[in-house]
Amino acid sequence: MTTDEERRLNVAATGLVGTEATFLDAHFEACRREYEAMIRSVGIESGWHVLDAACGAGGFLPLISELVGPSGSVSAFDLAPDTVAVVEGRVSNGEFSCPVEVQVASLLELPFGENEFDAVWCANSLEYLDDEELPAVLLEFRRVLKPGGLLSMKDADGGLWLFSPGDPTFLPRAWAAASKVSQNFRGCLRTRSMRRWFEKAGFRDTWQRATLSEMWAPLMPQQRQYIAGQLTQIGALAERAGVPELDLEFWRSQRDPESPTALVNDPDLFWCEGHFVTVGRC
Repeated sequence: MTTDEERRLNVAATGLVGTEATFLDAHFEACRREYEAMIRSVGIESGWHVLDAACGAGGFLPLISELVGPSGSVSAFDLAPDTVAVVEGRVSNGEFSCPVEVQVASLLELPFGENEFDAVWCANSLEYLDDEELPAVLLEFRRVLKPGGLLSMKDADGGLWLFSPGDPTFLPRAWAAASKVSQNFRGCLRTRSMRRWFEKAGFRDTWQRATLSEMWAPLMPQQRQYIAGQLTQIGALAERAGVPELDLEFWRSQRDPESPTALVNDPDLFWCEGHFVTVGRC
């Protein structure tokens, strides 16, 4: 993989698509209103010890620390050492309103004991697991949760994404193609069934809710940064997967966000992406 391809795919040190810290921060800011509403809806309470699993660059940590308050605490981890370093810097800068510990770790082997947490929050991460890994990770979450503890996850659903103007079939074809070469794009086509995965893993009182993030031109700077990054990422995967030549012409035209042909510069741009929150108890 070339350096240019890595840039277009927004990879972190792990090489996983869409995990680079500045891309994650731009995504969080672009969707902040909806993301904050989603995490507030799951029921995290003051005084709790919460695990932010696969925390990325720590976008959700300020709100989690606010929800648990100074009497609570947060443990966090991520697979990528470079994003963990970003979170460590935020801890050192005193950005959080409760104690926060962060380390490098994997979803597949949680470095915590049994019954440690009142809640687990896992955002934009279960999509990176295949169908064999996901049940094992859900069981790991059950292991570290206290009896009655809360598991909550948030992931995108690729079937709820669209944009205009432009051919409305470009994005579905690109997503279908990308899902053949990228696990996280494939995982985003599984999100709508996550409630059933929770139930099969033994969680009870489960519920699931969809939320749309809708953005219209003129875009705010971080919305523009995020959408441009997402378009180059999808285009790079679509090209790797071999979409039709007409589609490739479109995706290649999105590589330069300063180009007049880039969608982020279209005064009529509408961007929509869909997410599901899924919640269950041990």
